[in-house]
Amino acid sequence: MRKHKGAPDLSELSKLSGLLEDSIIPDTAVRKLFGGICRRTIKRWEDDKGLGFPAPIVIRRRKHRLVREIIQFIRRQYSLPHERRPRSAGAM
Repeated sequence: MRKHKGAPDLSELSKLSGLLEDSIIPDTAVRKLFGGICRRTIKRWEDDKGLGFPAPIVIRRRKHRLVREIIQFIRRQYSLPHERRPRSAGAM
């Protein structure tokens, strides 16, 4: 069964929950976590203030996110009605 982009990859999520909550992960890992979404999708989620996607921490021009905030974002999204969950451009 194919998983659509934008849905968290459960195998990646289990790795994420094993990290310390105060640690950070690069956006490449965040994109992989959400099924291989593109950088533009992450940018759209950042621009949508109502979505509540975690703000980046920029280190040497590369974006990272706090693990704790990514986990909170995923939990919030799965407690919302389906219409308000983030979608990638290809899923529209």
